Amino acid sequence: VMCGSGIHLDEVKAKAAPNCVFPGWVEKDHIASLSACASLGIAPYFTSITYTRNTPNKVGEYLSASLPMLVGVTGTMQDLVEKHHCGMYYKDGAELTEAVLRYYNDPALLEQQSKNARALYEARFNGDIINQQMLDYVAEVVETYRA
Repeated sequence: VMCGSGIHLDEVKAKAAPNCVFPGWVEKDHIASLSACASLGIAPYFTSITYTRNTPNKVGEYLSASLPMLVGVTGTMQDLVEKHHCGMYYKDGAELTEAVLRYYNDPALLEQQSKNARALYEARFNGDIINQQMLDYVAEVVETYRA
């Protein structure tokens, strides 16, 4: 299932296998149900400063669903998946194919990286935890300036 849209969508559809489904842009509820059926998340962003220095929402969505990610840009996302062992970087279609096949042929790798993805989500992307950490930090700053 390939969700979303983009300038190359027609080209991707033309090259896709007959069993690929393209639902277009999907809302939050649909993302959750599709993620529950998935084994991997692909983040096929193009190389730009926007994507090399940031982590788009899709990253948190994949991690929350325990999905290892295949990322196609260098920078922050690549560093994240490599450091936390919850995905792989690919530079072209051949490497993307190799990565998918590696997970397919190594269920233990998929299982471990799925656990790592969820652990990273809990540590760095879970809104409840992050919000509490921010509140604690602000309270600490206020106390510092009161003293």
